[in-house]
Amino acid sequence: MPVVRFRLSDLKSTKASGASIAALVAGALGLAALTMSSVSFAQNIRGSATGPTTAKGYDHPDQFIHLKPVKPADNMYPVIAHSEQEQQARGKLADLERKTGKKPNLIVFLLDDVAWTDPGFNGGGIAVGNETPTMDKLANEGLNLTSAYSTPSCSPSRATIMTGQNPLHHGILRPPMYGEPGGLDGAITLPSILKKLGYVTRGAGKWHMGENRGSLPQNVGYDDSEPVPLQDDGRGSVQSL
Repeated sequence: MPVVRFRLSDLKSTKASGASIAALVAGALGLAALTMSSVSFAQNIRGSATGPTTAKGYDHPDQFIHLKPVKPADNMYPVIAHSEQEQQARGKLADLERKTGKKPNLIVFLLDDVAWTDPGFNGGGIAVGNETPTMDKLANEGLNLTSAYSTPSCSPSRATIMTGQNPLHHGILRPPMYGEPGGLDGAITLPSILKKLGYVTRGAGKWHMGENRGSLPQNVGYDDSEPVPLQDDGRGSVQSL
């Protein structure tokens, strides 16, 4: 940092008013500030708000804000593509098919009204009076994805798993009932894609993703299904059996 010095003789020899002396001091300080700014800029290889950087920069793993999202399919939102991860996954699937001669089975369990700490692998299970050994085994031997969100109603989450779309995109924000418009009718669904890849698809249990004909399981990609019927309680309320 530059140092600005004044000699007492300089001030004594200056036959000027106090204002002139103040101007002299201000000018000297301004020169020092300018010199400091030049030195600081010269030392700052990362540039400034008005100049480019000459530094190499840093590699921040798992930071993707600088990447451009792409749409994986026409019916999907743009996402950040992780080509290396995709290649690894495709390689593992190809190795499995060469080893077994077939593609892996895919099973999706969707449970309503399950609290975070209900299953044993999240601290519940026997601790809350209900062991979950099968769920614990699947979790301990598999991959647990914990960064997600849900909705206050079952239908949006179900339809999101079926379509890969945000609820505001697929539009199923509550259970559609009894021939009411709305549902999976016309949507590109997971079972419909799997069928094109040679899979046999089957669904069982609660549906709640549209009751009109086009939204029924057999019309959105399922070869076979056993949906739980709906029951009218006589008061205008429809419940799952």
